[in-house]
Amino acid sequence: MALVAPLLLTHPAAAVIDATNVATLALRWDLPEIGSVTGGPIFRDGRLYVGTWGSTVLAIDPTTGAEIWSRAVLGPVSGRVLVTDDGRVCFGTLGAQVGCLDAATGAVQWSRLLGEPLSTSEVVDAVWSAPIASNGRLFVGIASQTDDPCTRGRLMALDLATGNELWRLYTVPAKVCDTDTAIACTTDGDCPASGACVQGRGAGVTATPLPDPTGQWLYMNTVGCYTFPSIGDSDSMFKVNAATGAVVWKARVNLPEQFGACAADTGIDCGVDGDCSMVGGVCSMKAIYHDFGFLNGPLRLELPGPAVRIVSASKNGTLYSFDEATGTDVLKNAVRVTPVTPGFAGFGLFNGALEHADGRIYAALNVLAPARVCSNDARVNCDEDADCPGGTCPPERKHLMAFDQATLATVWEEEIGRSWSAVTYANGIVYAGTNATDGDGDASWLYAHDAATGARLATFSIPKASTARVAVVESSLYVGYGVLSGGGLRAYSLCGNGTLDAGESCDAGDAGDNECCSGTCGYVAAGTTCGAPGNGCTTTACNGEGACTTTVTGGSCDDGNPCTSLDSCAASACVGSHVTTTDLGCALAKLEASPCEGEALPAGLTKSIARTIDGIEKLAAKAAKLAAAGKAAKVARIRALIAKRVDGIAKKAAKASRSKKPSRQISVQCSMGLATLVAEWKVILGSFVF
Repeated sequence: MALVAPLLLTHPAAAVIDATNVATLALRWDLPEIGSVTGGPIFRDGRLYVGTWGSTVLAIDPTTGAEIWSRAVLGPVSGRVLVTDDGRVCFGTLGAQVGCLDAATGAVQWSRLLGEPLSTSEVVDAVWSAPIASNGRLFVGIASQTDDPCTRGRLMALDLATGNELWRLYTVPAKVCDTDTAIACTTDGDCPASGACVQGRGAGVTATPLPDPTGQWLYMNTVGCYTFPSIGDSDSMFKVNAATGAVVWKARVNLPEQFGACAADTGIDCGVDGDCSMVGGVCSMKAIYHDFGFLNGPLRLELPGPAVRIVSASKNGTLYSFDEATGTDVLKNAVRVTPVTPGFAGFGLFNGALEHADGRIYAALNVLAPARVCSNDARVNCDEDADCPGGTCPPERKHLMAFDQATLATVWEEEIGRSWSAVTYANGIVYAGTNATDGDGDASWLYAHDAATGARLATFSIPKASTARVAVVESSLYVGYGVLSGGGLRAYSLCGNGTLDAGESCDAGDAGDNECCSGTCGYVAAGTTCGAPGNGCTTTACNGEGACTTTVTGGSCDDGNPCTSLDSCAASACVGSHVTTTDLGCALAKLEASPCEGEALPAGLTKSIARTIDGIEKLAAKAAKLAAAGKAAKVARIRALIAKRVDGIAKKAAKASRSKKPSRQISVQCSMGLATLVAEWKVILGSFVF
């Protein structure tokens, strides 16, 4: 475990990070080799506890970064761990393992595997977030690893002391009819129009559920699945009896889906041709499903009145507020219009965990697919107003937002780039990471903004993109970084002595880490470049008074993606588009370069991917010729065939991750990386115009 030499800090023990000194934080130590930390650290009783994608749970000395103990677990830990009042550290893994360790020593107290085999006997279950404890019970959400295939979502309650199961709540039926997903079935004979009775999947519980203050009730959310229709109680918020698992109320925010859409009007769902009798009578199988719902967990807000609201933000682009007692839909704020069926959310607009403080809700925003749609027709994706006759092409919303807790109205929004980061509030500051990296992917940024105004207070360069909730403890800040693999944990502390001494203009500390404050504690000259590098649409420079300011220039730009053309500025963001078959092939080529950070793919899998890509490129060229000849129906069939073939790459990767032969095996992280690239490329394909 590599360590950066710690700074010798002399600031007062009682110092706290606030808006006046956050920009002076300097790197204290760095642990770059423990594995990605996407959930964030927990501080308790003088220690940091953290789970990693290196399949470990660790206890760390917060002052030096030294390891106190480490425990190997069965699979990556993507969420935070839970530290209980009685001295346990409980965790969940992407291998569907849940367990509790002794917080003092790391010794295993108990461990359970919660996976259920599908009809093919494979287990694809995962625990994505931290378990939560209340009244002696441990609550755990189950979802799929990569959505290919999806599992049957559920919430489980275990005995905190022993790990024994108390109850489980499934979120979709065991089986449904493929000709009408509203019908739960046992055999094919239960299904209309000679349909098949297929295994129910989806409605995973990816986020940590939330107990109420008494522990009597539990609130949870479900998410969709891009390889299976939204059935049962997918895309829903729940209130559950914590003792029994009985549902008190549930609120679905999107309509259920069928397996097909009418060929003549894809906005109409169908199970059989008869469902499309008014528009041509042809029901076609969808290539991808909308995958809406909630990746993040609910907030419980006590408002004046008194009133209690359960608030969540969906991948579909909308923030919701429900009455706690009845589940009635009280308010909503459609930050971005929901994609029209069969629209696909991708990773969705609201992805990371929300934060709540001082009457406001804070969220980092990612992106919907497509990123921009016409104001007068949400079915049309656009890059400029000219793409929307009679309407406009609104830019993406800025990616860090604050909302009023009572009305859900937007209070402020600031640009941090697309982000699936959890948001943290501490001492009047909002912290969030970004997906953006430098050109080589070797650096990213953590941002600190004033919670009241949204003004940026500080920018911290970190080695990799960060999704993690930061931990702020008095004069120190701890942030996890890295996604999938190749990450770690950092600590920052107040520079120097935390005081503006006589003769100092600012207090940069020994590391001089504040870009507009020199190592001699004087302001850097105005015009000096600072902050994240400009993208052609903005420039950043010191203002001569210690602040790093951003100016929108609106010039020519480069979005940093070699696979896009026609890059242009939209407000302060540089946006590119995939407009040629060359762009499409360039994006596809990413699948040939292993996303596994040094892990070599088996020769057979490498050859299979290369053959598949070669075939797809030929199909794309054929589709372009057919489109030029006006043969739209044939182009649509080729598009569906291309999507099916690229899906095969993710399926082969998933199979390789389960192989018992070392020569054919890849890691779960590698399989998930390939599946992510496949999903991203299918979004590009879905909006591509041949």
